[in-house]
Amino acid sequence: MTKSDYEVQIALAMFPLTDTSLVEEAIRNTSLKDFLLEPGVDINMEQMHAVEQLLRFYDENAPKHEGWNMVVSSNVNSLSYDHTKGALMVKFHSGTIYSYEGVTYNEYQTLLKAESVGRAMNRIKQQYPANKIN
Repeated sequence: MTKSDYEVQIALAMFPLTDTSLVEEAIRNTSLKDFLLEPGVDINMEQMHAVEQLLRFYDENAPKHEGWNMVVSSNVNSLSYDHTKGALMVKFHSGTIYSYEGVTYNEYQTLLKAESVGRAMNRIKQQYPANKIN
């Protein structure tokens, strides 16, 4: 679960009658703390403190990096996801590793299931900047 997913779950628990899609969109565009500070959001300091504790707990306990998942591709050897950076990690058959920051965990999951990892990677390359790791 990404931090954004975790934040959405906290918000939905706090505001169970709120339109789920609006909450998700607001949080994914900013952050839970920013969302809670928006005018019109009814929250007290005790609730805000509880949210901060939950987010700190997530930061301390969430997986930082998933293991490498082998894929069937003529160019890509394996994929991983760095939760700390919110980045897709790609290891090519050459051994070179690239990081694509900004790729969501859902996009990573979709890439793992793609019929053509190469075609899906081409879309990722067009949308996100690449950082060579080694």
